[in-house]
Amino acid sequence: MKQNMIYEERLTAWWMIGTFGLLSLVFLSLFFFQLVRGPVGQNPAPTWFFLLLVAVFSIFGCNFKRLVVRLTEKDIRVSYGVLSRKVPYGSVAKCYSSRTYTVRYGGWGIRIWRAKGGWKLGYSVVGAPLVVIELKSGMYKEFLFSSRDSIRVMEIINRYITP
Repeated sequence: MKQNMIYEERLTAWWMIGTFGLLSLVFLSLFFFQLVRGPVGQNPAPTWFFLLLVAVFSIFGCNFKRLVVRLTEKDIRVSYGVLSRKVPYGSVAKCYSSRTYTVRYGGWGIRIWRAKGGWKLGYSVVGAPLVVIELKSGMYKEFLFSSRDSIRVMEIINRYITP
């Protein structure tokens, strides 16, 4: 059964693309350098290892290039590529917007950390305010994610949660 989409937002994580792209280029350069000029250093890694790292960082770059936030009639869905989190409105105790820098929450990307009150899960990008969801139960006490329009997202979520 397809649910009606209430809100959808796509945030491009340029710093992730840049970081993983740069790492891919560094290891691609090392691969070609070792292939053409000879071993890199006294105890060189196998040439295929550099190619493996290029593949790994390219896959990470593709997966983490975009954060997608979707609000349906039944739940909140936030994803970074294949890594996603679905939160039914019934499990939300409280929702609010936060302009606090994501560094306070452990940085950007996907973060899991323990703080006073329990475990927290975050999906964030640089420069976007956060929507913080306090959960009624489960492993995570809070789930937070970035949104360019965090006030609107918070208002929509608060309309659908049940006290």
